[in-house]
Amino acid sequence: MRLNVSLKTKTKKVKDLQGVEAPTNDLTFKEFEEYYGKKLRDFKFKKSMFMTDNGKYSYNAFLLSDQNDVALKIIEYAGTTNEEIINSYEYSNCSLITAVNKVLEKLEIDDISYSEEREKIDKQALKEAFINAVVHNDYSFGDAPIVEIYSDRIEITSAGGLILSMTQREFFDGISLCRNPLLSKIFESIGLSNNSGLGVLRILDSYKRNCFEFGWNYLKVCFKYNPKTYIKNYYQAI
Repeated sequence: MRLNVSLKTKTKKVKDLQGVEAPTNDLTFKEFEEYYGKKLRDFKFKKSMFMTDNGKYSYNAFLLSDQNDVALKIIEYAGTTNEEIINSYEYSNCSLITAVNKVLEKLEIDDISYSEEREKIDKQALKEAFINAVVHNDYSFGDAPIVEIYSDRIEITSAGGLILSMTQREFFDGISLCRNPLLSKIFESIGLSNNSGLGVLRILDSYKRNCFEFGWNYLKVCFKYNPKTYIKNYYQAI
């Protein structure tokens, strides 16, 4: 469900969804509370954390509710362009955290990124890039991060670009400025992420800085396969 916000808010200035009302106030959190209750015990989860100042559910609440319909997607293409889709997966109508786990599970179980015919993508880097995309995504655009699988690379794109006032140098130095603080804290509490900026540094342990592409309204991470492996597969296919 697309956020009802003005064009003025569709910029890098959107830092936190806690002050934005949910599309509906008729929300339930059965899945979230039952499945993640034990892990969230130390976080001292309170329903009031999901409320705006006027006593209505925030957009953070909507994302973590059973009614969340913001879809996380995986799209697999036949070649190096997006002309031919061979597989498409969409995860919504569940808590955002559940959708995240389903994406990670799909990537692992279906071996989309780790087939023997391709150089193995660093699993930790891929996970860090996807979690960072989810936590720092600007949901005011109405879009969620997307994972795109090409024959020579994997791309993860999130909406919003760098948060206002953050420079690329600070980004690469691991400086942590969070667009969605509550989401970040909850993800950290259940062990999906950390709030220290280490995610970017872990990616840079395995990949060069040019794997990141910065746009005003998006941030993309590209993990390329080994060129020799790709060329070998290409000639085997023709």
